[in-house]
Formats: sequence, structure tokens, C-alpha cells
Amino acid sequence: MVAFSFNFYGYDFEHGIMILMDSLLAATDALKAKRVKTAEDWAAYEAGVKEGSVKEVEERDDETGQLIWNQSQFYEHDLSLIDENMDVLRKTHVIAAYHLWERTIRLWTKIDGNENFAKLAEAGVAAGLTIDPRMEAVSNLNNTLKHNSVKAGPKLLEVWPELFPDGYAVMLKRRLYRATKLAEEGMGAGPAPIDWFAAVTITPAQMDDIFAAIRASGPKANGN
Repeated sequence: MVAFSFNFYGYDFEHGIMILMDSLLAATDALKAKRVKTAEDWAAYEAGVKEGSVKEVEERDDETGQLIWNQSQFYEHDLSLIDENMDVLRKTHVIAAYHLWERTIRLWTKIDGNENFAKLAEAGVAAGLTIDPRMEAVSNLNNTLKHNSVKAGPKLLEVWPELFPDGYAVMLKRRLYRATKLAEEGMGAGPAPIDWFAAVTITPAQMDDIFAAIRASGPKANGN
């Protein structure tokens, strides 16, 4: 008789990852469509203003005539918001996917408490898993995004600098140095907290790598 090797934890994990991937794709496609529509509306508005068929929507200072705002600025801002939310979507899906892996390992291996990544990975290996080499960096990324962690953030910057703007480490070092010197001279309160969540940017290709690393590190429906 062939042994029954179906793993319910593996099934839920694999399908949970697939659902998250589908969710991200659907939400991203919706934002892309919104971006295209906004850009088209902006172009049509400016073309209409130029040819005189559309009245320009704006506000100017009554005394100086200086422009305060116009409709084009709102279109531009809306495009920036869409781009920002595409990035936020990837970040929230990193947190959700990592949490799924974390919870699955705890339930499957019957491990108790709030173990860190090393303990969870150790439990997974003992149960027969192979943990993807990228998972420690993914764990740091999760902690950086979820907790705005002052411990995980610098470590993530060290091991995965591609997630940050070019030269971010040098810029950060200079910023902290200047703030510290000003504080020492009584001209400031010291370095301001770093918004690590905002500092990170995840590309679609990097998101694919993150999903692949998490999926490869969890139990499978058929076997470990």
C-alpha cells in the first residue's frame, strides 16, 4: 500500500501564497488601469485648455495674480499617489506572505511561543524543510516594514541595499552625523527617527523573488 503523504499544512500554505500572489496582481492591475486613465484625463484636459475648448481650473492670488494651484497639479499628484500605493501594496503583501510562512511553521511543527526566524527555520529544517537562503533577508525586510525596526532596518540596508535608493547608506550616515553634531552644540534634539517603511522600495522583480523564497521554504501539499 502506498503511504498517504498529503500534508494539509502544506496545502493551506501553498494555496495561501497563490491567493496572495493573485491578490497583488489584481490590485496592481487595477492601479495600473487607474494610472492610465488619470494620465489620459490629464492629457485631454491640457489639450482642451490649449485649444480653448476647456476652461482652465485654477486659483490665483487676488493681489499678485500668482498661481496658487491648478488642475494639472492635482493630476500630477494623483499619479504620484498611485505609484506610491503600488509600492505599499507590495510591502503589505510581503508582511502577509511572511506571516503566513511564520504561522504555518508554528502550527505544523507544534512550536510554542514567539520564536524568531532562526528558531522557526531550525524547526522547519528538523521537520524536513529546506529553507531558502534568501529567507533571512526576507525576515529582516518583514521586521523593517512591520515594526519600522531600528534593529532590522540597518541590517536590511547592509544585506539588501538594492531595496533602498542609490547612496542611501552614505546619505543616512551624513544625516545622522550632522544631527548629532548639532545636538552636541545645543542646536537640535539629535537624530530624528528614520521612516524605514518609506525608505524601502520593492520592484516587481524583487517581489517575485520574495514570493519564491517564502514558497520554497514552506511545507508542500504532497510531502514536506
